[in-house]
Amino acid sequence: STLPTVALCMGIPPGGGFYAVCREGAVWWPGYHRRMRLVVIIGAPAVGKATVGRALAEGYGFRLFHNHVSLDAVASVFDWGTPPFRRLVGELRWRVVEEAAGSGVDLVFTYVWSFSEPDDGAPIRRYREAVLNAGGAVYFVELVAPLEVRAERNGMQSRRAMKARSDEASTAEWLREVDAKHNFESGGALPFPDPYLRLDTTNLAPDAAAAAIARAFGFEPVALA
Repeated sequence: STLPTVALCMGIPPGGGFYAVCREGAVWWPGYHRRMRLVVIIGAPAVGKATVGRALAEGYGFRLFHNHVSLDAVASVFDWGTPPFRRLVGELRWRVVEEAAGSGVDLVFTYVWSFSEPDDGAPIRRYREAVLNAGGAVYFVELVAPLEVRAERNGMQSRRAMKARSDEASTAEWLREVDAKHNFESGGALPFPDPYLRLDTTNLAPDAAAAAIARAFGFEPVALA
């Protein structure tokens, strides 16, 4: 078969698979399947998961699938927290990750993981298995920040702009309530052997956090003409 025209350069991306970078993006060589990279960003509400995820996606060639994308989509049809709402949120997230893994689309996924709930990590286990079964790689980033810092950030317009639904989670009081009920920090003891990085975002800008993640995991910046 005829090889694609190479506009800028060619090489081997961190996830594997030969590719050529052109002005339109990444063009895959015939006969090769690119292996997907999944970055799972976990942490308490308002710690900066989606903001850091967006910086990582924009600077390093990922797509961002933050948790409010699925929540807001399903909430437009089903009431928040109802059984059909929970089922569809889970299925939507699973299908997006599964298709991304099968298509070689690098993805940043954000998740509020309560380590005080025994089964709260079950969805992550399922997503991880889908990516690994497709030959991809999984990376974990845990963001932490004190409650007072997160409470101050929670009402910021930049955060609320990423959430279509306006609810009780827009208040500092709600943050204090959920922090009292749940443990959102792993203590560095995730149940998976994949690469892991913990970042305190108290005084860390999103772009700096994204750069730290890229250095830790060997991600190359995207610099297409």
